[in-house]
Parts: sequence; C-alpha cells; structure tokens
Amino acid sequence: SGTQNQKFLLYLEDNQMKNIIFDMDGLLIDSENITFHIYKDYLSQIGYRYTKEMYISLLGKRKEFAQEQFKKDFGSSFPFDLFWEQTHIILDQELIHKPCLKIGCIPLLEYLKEHSYTIILATSSYKNRALNILKGQHIDHYFNDFICGDQVKNGKPHPEIFLEACKKIHCEPNQAIVLEDSETGIDAAFQAGCSVICIPDMIEPDFDHKKKCNYILSNLLD
Repeated sequence: SGTQNQKFLLYLEDNQMKNIIFDMDGLLIDSENITFHIYKDYLSQIGYRYTKEMYISLLGKRKEFAQEQFKKDFGSSFPFDLFWEQTHIILDQELIHKPCLKIGCIPLLEYLKEHSYTIILATSSYKNRALNILKGQHIDHYFNDFICGDQVKNGKPHPEIFLEACKKIHCEPNQAIVLEDSETGIDAAFQAGCSVICIPDMIEPDFDHKKKCNYILSNLLD
C-alpha cells in the first residue's frame, strides 16, 4: 500500500540506507526462464531429459557446481564443456539482443538514481558477460559500480560478494539493502549483515529463508 511504501522510505532515510545492491539474473533480467528453456531444448536434441526441478537446483550457484551436478545427473561422460559453451552462446545472444528486463526494472532504477541512491551490481556472472547484458538492455549507466563472480574467491551463499560490494561503495553492510531472488543470495546477504528484499523468480524461498528477509515482494514495482 501507499502507507507501507511511505513507512519503508522513511525507514531507509532514518537509517541512512542509501546503498542498494542488485543481483542480476532472475532479479533484473528474466534470464532464468530463458536459460531453462534453452537448456531443456538443447538436452532434448541430444537425448537427455531435463526438468525444471533440476534447473532450480542450480540457481545462484557457480559454473563449477553446475558441472558437478550435470555429471551426477547424466554420467561422467556427459560433454559438459560443449553443452555449456553452446547453450551460453545462444543464451547471451538472447539476453543481449532481445528485451528481457523484469517488470519494474526501469522505474525502480530511475527512482533510485533520481533520489541519489548509490547502486551497485553484485552478480555471480563473470564481469564481461554481465556488462554485455546490461549494455544490451541499456541499463548499465544506472550503476555506480559492479562486483562479479570472477572478482571474488567464494560464490554465494558465501557473503564475500556482498562484503566486497559494500567496500566498493564505501558503506557498512548494515547500511545496504540487497535485492535478491534466490535462497543462496538471501543467505549470502544475510551473512554479510545487509538488509534483504527478496523478489522470488522461479522458486519461493522456504520458511527459514523468508525469516532472513526484511521484505518479500512480488515484483520490482512493489
């Protein structure tokens, strides 16, 4: 409601929380549904059955985790490197050249920029990929800085990426709000000491993860 929004904005102002940390995939970019269908179609063509449950188990994880999972699901001879290379060529072309922003992305980024919030991206994606996608979707200019998966040693749910994001924008973790869609992202932000707003994508967080969030909203317009 309007009253709830006003209270939340006052909460941000009172606590000097003018620092917003965004995840990318599944939060700003509708990449998860697109990725799932690309994976499913590719695997079907080479004789493998791929389910949404199998894909959801990878959300928020790094490439190394995905590789181990695919070997478990399809056997040690599964050509993971070829699969990864070919599907991500298709995926990145779609994410760069086709509209795929989540509902409310532009209005939220414009609001934050207009009201002098500091905005940083913290994504598990590698920097080159992340920047190409943001530029392709014409939203890269909203961000003050970026911290990406190839710039940290430990992936989510480890808190390193959010701690490094706070260092980059010169704030304490308790002065930052993280916007996330996945349970691993919630864990990482919570352990870092940040406030967390969750906008679920393909999966709702379970009860324990909901307790770690300040708010759970249905989309970025909320």
